Amino acid sequence: MGMYLNPSAANFTQIKNKQYFASLEHFHGEVLFVGVNYDEQSKTQECRMEWFNKE
Repeated sequence: MGMYLNPSAANFTQIKNKQYFASLEHFHGEVLFVGVNYDEQSKTQECRMEWFNKE
């Protein structure tokens, strides 16, 4: 879904609550949310993935 400063559970909750995936209104099934964070100073990456069942 995009880049986040902190790919936490709160980010995915906001995406679900505000229904940013509304463009998929005709799609029914599982959607995979992916949040990625890259820290330029430490050169590390953090990734969080969560399945969401869109009914």
